[in-house]
Amino acid sequence: MSGDKTAKSKPVLTETQRQIRPVISNIGDIIDLLKSSDFEEVEDGLPPAFKGLSEPLRLTKDAFTKYSKDTTNVAAAEKDTTAAEKIKGSITFLASKAEKLCSVCRTAIRPDAEDTPALARYKSAVESPDDRVEVLTRTILEKSLEHIAKEPYITAVEVQTLKDELKKVKQLPASLPENNAEAGQHIYNNNAGGTINVKHGPGNMNINSGTGQIFDGGTFPGNLYFGGQPPPPVPTKPGG
Repeated sequence: MSGDKTAKSKPVLTETQRQIRPVISNIGDIIDLLKSSDFEEVEDGLPPAFKGLSEPLRLTKDAFTKYSKDTTNVAAAEKDTTAAEKIKGSITFLASKAEKLCSVCRTAIRPDAEDTPALARYKSAVESPDDRVEVLTRTILEKSLEHIAKEPYITAVEVQTLKDELKKVKQLPASLPENNAEAGQHIYNNNAGGTINVKHGPGNMNINSGTGQIFDGGTFPGNLYFGGQPPPPVPTKPGG
């Protein structure tokens, strides 16, 4: 009897299985951040939505991991070139969202050299309403359920669990207002008497808090009244 043992060959990963591995890594990094001592220190200073991210992301990561190991079913799916292109497109999209979510969480949770408050760091990382952590997480779950987190790669029970988590994510409170650029980033304190004049956005703001005239350089096609009442009519000259 020969002592040689036949080496078991490793399954060859498909293109999409290789493509999804960085996505799994990024989601794993986010989960680690949410479990870290850094997060424990800043948790109370961040929006409550952060506390609702770990479980849906963990379930998503588990589904992606199963997809990355199920060579038989994935290879069969990729034989349909149209389906394969849709899967590739989904994974590319998921990669960009997972990378952004990881970057936002890292900026918010890990302290910086200037010791900036966590909420201010989070606001600085959110460049659009779609960058808010609850929106990114919801988007990742929704896209996952289209092509990756589905049967036969995971069970029907696991699919339903992910759908239930998606419902919970949709109910998370907004971590920032819709327009983060204007709401929440400006604080004006007037601790004395007098007027505080504030304006955001384009256009002129012309204020005269004293006496005298104020002209804004505009043109007026009709009459311009101050004080709320039009002036009395100008008497016409005889023969005019």
